[in-house]
Amino acid sequence: MKGVASKGIAAQADCDKQGLLFLGVDGGGSRCRTLLKNFDGEVLGQGEGKCANPVIDYVATISSITSAARQALANAGLGYSHISRLVVGAGLAGLHLPAARQQMSQWQHPFHRLYLGTDLDVANLGAHDGEDGGLIILGTGFAAIARHHGKQMSLGGYGFPINATGSGSWLGLEAVKAVLLAVDGLGPETSLTQCLMPDDDPLKLATEFQNSSPTSYATLAPHVLTEAEKGDYVAGQLMQDAAEFVSKVIRRMRFIGVNQIVLSGSISRFVMPYLSDSDTGALTLARYSPQEGAIMMAMRHLSLESESSNSKAGGKV
Repeated sequence: MKGVASKGIAAQADCDKQGLLFLGVDGGGSRCRTLLKNFDGEVLGQGEGKCANPVIDYVATISSITSAARQALANAGLGYSHISRLVVGAGLAGLHLPAARQQMSQWQHPFHRLYLGTDLDVANLGAHDGEDGGLIILGTGFAAIARHHGKQMSLGGYGFPINATGSGSWLGLEAVKAVLLAVDGLGPETSLTQCLMPDDDPLKLATEFQNSSPTSYATLAPHVLTEAEKGDYVAGQLMQDAAEFVSKVIRRMRFIGVNQIVLSGSISRFVMPYLSDSDTGALTLARYSPQEGAIMMAMRHLSLESESSNSKAGGKV
């Protein structure tokens, strides 16, 4: 990782290169995690904040990033005054939306530099150590990204309920639908009925989850996972459907030449047993964290920025 931006940093004139600190930010709807490194790539500290999705709350996002940066500095034994030394790479949920990216780009931040990307961007960079590869995330929601020979392809990320197949929120929603169909005699019986409706009141269940949030639906996913392991047909079919969807995503990535794919997120390990040998053959473990990926992104941008400045300076007579 140290060599990613060494050329640009060495040429930098507006700041002592040895004084730079690099902060990687992985921000989502529930929490924000940071990793602090020095110029030599040594880990100095870590921090954590709350929501860092500007689509949900812009003010909370900048507060969370600043707080997590301060915490990482403190963890390294450094005071808040050192925040101006930070070259920050921030991968944030919601930044695939132009309005959110524009709003974040207008932030009068306290850092030396701030480079923005999506949470998927930095997670994929970290997972493959900056090289080509793909990433599929099955957590509360679903999203995927692949990069091959400089070209990037994003899949999903449009949000629940319209685009969350295979995720925790999708499993929860499908479980509620299956239980209500079973109660009405319109679908197969399932042990999920007792899990989701212990008081035998379908109206109560329907009312509770009418227009519910993806997080609320995701709380039901563990029931699906457990009952599938016990052999329940409906729960097992849901897991099979999730796996078939993941298989489609893998095939789509392989079609464009991506054969190193990381499957991550809280639901991923439960889907793995349902995948074919061909699909699992394309899967690999993540090499580094999203925070590391965010630092890679920042170093690349800083390098390009420095090279551009040097080129302009070299052209002067």
